[in-house]
Amino acid sequence: MKLEGRVDIIVAAGSGENEIVGFDPAKNAYRVKIKAPAQDNKANIGKKVRIIRGLKSKLKTLSFE
Repeated sequence: MKLEGRVDIIVAAGSGENEIVGFDPAKNAYRVKIKAPAQDNKANIGKKVRIIRGLKSKLKTLSFE
C-alpha cells in the first residue's frame, strides 16, 4: 500500500511513546506524540515522509511519497 497526499499534525516531542492522540477540529490537524526530543531536528527526521511546512513549529504539514 502506497500513501500519497498531505496531512497536518501537531507534534508533542519528547513524549514517553509514539502515538496518534486524536484529531483537533479547530486546527484541522492530528495531535501526535513522539519519543524523539525537540532538539537538533531529531523529531523531524523521517524516511518516507517529508515535512513541507512547519519545520520549526509544532504544527506541521507532511507529504507522503
